[in-house]
Amino acid sequence: MEFQAGWLEKIPALLLAVCMCVTSVETGAQAAVPVANSKGQSPWDASESIVFSDDELLLPAGDTAYLDVFYEDFGGDYGNSDDYYDMDLEWSSSNKKVATVDGEGEITGIKAGTAVITAETYTGATASCTVTVAQVTLNHARITVPLGKNTGSLFVKKKFPKYDTIEEWYSDNERIATVNQKGQITGKKKGTTTITLTMESGAEARCKVTVTGKKPATKRLVFSKKKIILAKGSKKALTIKREPRNASEKISWTSSNANIVKVTSKGMAIGRKPGTAIITAKTTNGKKASCTVIVKKPSITLKKNNITLKAGKSARIKVKSVFPKNDKVKSYKSNKPKVAVVNAKGKVTAKKPGKAQITVITKCGAKASFVVTVK
Repeated sequence: MEFQAGWLEKIPALLLAVCMCVTSVETGAQAAVPVANSKGQSPWDASESIVFSDDELLLPAGDTAYLDVFYEDFGGDYGNSDDYYDMDLEWSSSNKKVATVDGEGEITGIKAGTAVITAETYTGATASCTVTVAQVTLNHARITVPLGKNTGSLFVKKKFPKYDTIEEWYSDNERIATVNQKGQITGKKKGTTTITLTMESGAEARCKVTVTGKKPATKRLVFSKKKIILAKGSKKALTIKREPRNASEKISWTSSNANIVKVTSKGMAIGRKPGTAIITAKTTNGKKASCTVIVKKPSITLKKNNITLKAGKSARIKVKSVFPKNDKVKSYKSNKPKVAVVNAKGKVTAKKPGKAQITVITKCGAKASFVVTVK
């Protein structure tokens, strides 16, 4: 077999060209086949939108949580193992003072408030969730109470979110102190325990309680009002405060004039006749406080005391004021029903010419007159 001159010299170049062509074909074949991730999903899925398992999250301060991330268009039925997005994400928080998030997507509640947690894929697709961090504080972080019933009280000083509600109060050691569902503590025996408040959100607040063996003594008594006005025949419970609040000596009550104001052993003042009396409250350790009680006759004032009507016409009697303020009209009575009549609601109807007097009487016994002239 004969070769043309120069053919042998061209063989190396031809072999190089063939190799480059084969390499190009193999490379192109690899580019056409997606590289699967650990879930069997291909890179084109990563260009799709992503979604979180929740758009909103309520998280107590100090607690942590994770959000599941799904391909938004993978199957529509989120929760299947193949729907999870498991490639790298960049996580961020809009307010790190409220909630933080690390590179693995672990969210930590820091303090009361809201923050938006965002995850972003390498293609720029994002998903966001609004995190509300719940927090609650009590009026005391620590409190000392004596032995006895209802010797101390705890209540919510501040909470977030505002709609959060109390779920439970409990004591770590009920042999030392118990707490009811209103936050009232009862010291059982000398020692220390912790009272915990749990909110519906899961937020908690704690108070260290020390129970002492001795009850505190009253240092001061204070009436809620220094002067009270009563109507004759009415009564009113007198309100008094102790300092400290958990002191518990017995209180005795006296009146400077029981004919005007009588006071019961439980501090109920009863107006007996017009006048003034001083009511004194005194503890067994000698602390006392006084309140002035003025008794007045019940009274009623009408907006008008008289009216002129034509026969057949009507008008209503209107009350301007009464004492005491909670008093109500009991009855209306006409002394001349043939001239003018009145119903139970104070509606007066003229019958024939003449004058009639309507007497208005309240439940406390106050009276007022209303004169009707019929023409």
